[in-house]
Amino acid sequence: MSFKNTLNRTKRIEFGEDGHIEVRGLALPDIHQLVAVNYDEIAPLFDRFTGRDASNPITADDIDNGIMVDLVAKFPAIAAHVIALAADEPAAFSDIMKLPLGVQVAALEAIGTMTFSAPGGLKNFLETVLAVARGANGLRNQMIEKPRN
Repeated sequence: MSFKNTLNRTKRIEFGEDGHIEVRGLALPDIHQLVAVNYDEIAPLFDRFTGRDASNPITADDIDNGIMVDLVAKFPAIAAHVIALAADEPAAFSDIMKLPLGVQVAALEAIGTMTFSAPGGLKNFLETVLAVARGANGLRNQMIEKPRN
């Protein structure tokens, strides 16, 4: 598969008589926008991922047991934002919020598959993010604890 074909890869999600939405995987600019717009909702999740919220950390078992479905149920606006970005239709956010749940879940599954298509998929990606974040937290803590001369 060529680079250009990879960039143009989408999946069509059909619903109703003639309705459909076409989505692609997310890229770094999409992730940046999601974080910038939804920071207050995402920050507690990041704290769980990084271990800063030691009372409720996210583990590899959570990832295996479908934490993404739980997150979508708790954060429908973020889920709609993900779909709007992946459909290259950010202005359609309100309409996407009204799509049936099954259509939204199918779209999110397709987006997730295309976003995390590297070997190991989402689980490998999240485990890498967790390891990097924990390492960065450890380094930050060492720097804070180290007396300056």
